[in-house]
Amino acid sequence: MANDEYTLVDGGEAPKIAKHSKGKVNFDVLKNQSEKLFIRMIHTEEDKGTFSDKIISLSDIYNCVRQHMGINQSISAQPFKKLFSDGDKDSHSFLAAVLRKIGLLKKDPDKPTKHLVKEHAEWSQFEAEMLATEGIPRTK
Repeated sequence: MANDEYTLVDGGEAPKIAKHSKGKVNFDVLKNQSEKLFIRMIHTEEDKGTFSDKIISLSDIYNCVRQHMGINQSISAQPFKKLFSDGDKDSHSFLAAVLRKIGLLKKDPDKPTKHLVKEHAEWSQFEAEMLATEGIPRTK
């Protein structure tokens, strides 16, 4: 497998989080030959927002939020902003929606647009399950 080849192991649609949003974000969960996981948001004809379809490593995402684990303090999508270029104005919020959908963030019951970061064990379990999935080979 070349560096730009991945195996599709999961994906779907995540509802957007903003209060008045009615749309969804389509995404893939990918793995590479080096047994690393990635998330890619996918543009569709119905997309109205601006976001990146860049493939982002789960470890980079984890590094953005690991300091918030175990403290039960909600966060916005701001920590994810550094994973994208300036032109990808809504990407960090859409990524948060995807992370909620796959269970790595959860909605703060008191602040619906904020997120609580799941514990390290849940991130590790997700990673192990995805890496154990056979999947479908894809190129970038």
